[in-house]
Amino acid sequence: MGGTAGSQIGGNTAVSIIGAVIGDLAGAATERMLTRTTAKEFIVEQEVGQRFVVVQADEEDLKADDPVMILTSGSIRITRDTRARWFCLCDVT
Repeated sequence: MGGTAGSQIGGNTAVSIIGAVIGDLAGAATERMLTRTTAKEFIVEQEVGQRFVVVQADEEDLKADDPVMILTSGSIRITRDTRARWFCLCDVT
């Protein structure tokens, strides 16, 4: 898009290249800003006492002792669960 805009302004190759570079930099900065998240580390304990760690964005504002469900589909995620089969012990930023 930057290259197209640059060529419309000046009509020469140098302006098109500069426009492309500026457009690329602006697009990369925008993508970083829109996709930035803060991950938390959750220590999850099963009813049988086995513990494991899951690192993910805390979209549900999970707290210690919240019951969670394990979701697997190529990766592992946890989500709040009212059936209380798993428990989140703590979260660390």
